[in-house]
Amino acid sequence: MPRIFPAALFIIVIIYFKPVDSIKCYVCRSDVHEGCDGAPLSEWYLEDCPKRPSAAGSYCRKIQQQLYFKNEEEVTTIRECAYEKNPKQCYKTGWKSTAYQEVCECDKDSCNESSCPTVGLFSLLAIGISLLVST
Repeated sequence: MPRIFPAALFIIVIIYFKPVDSIKCYVCRSDVHEGCDGAPLSEWYLEDCPKRPSAAGSYCRKIQQQLYFKNEEEVTTIRECAYEKNPKQCYKTGWKSTAYQEVCECDKDSCNESSCPTVGLFSLLAIGISLLVST
């Protein structure tokens, strides 16, 4: 019976990870689309990211942008498809006292709903199996 377990696990992993042609990302701007700045998001904003021949892959991106004009702060949330991935999953940029951005990128369907990186099902499965095997 123990020899069947690794084979069954391998088959489950193969079935779970099938080739994906495109990724689905939330695409919206909070200054234009109602409800884009919070979670949960409407499925209405979920789109297939089109493939680009020149890109290595497609990713989802969430940008929290703060603009400072006339002593007022304007915060905009932008969710989009991305085609150039930064080496860092999340990073911050700023331009003196006029603007600030926090950008997070991810590579799973609908992963740009929240700003926090999420643990995938496969990661949880791998942790559970390693705990079972080690005991």
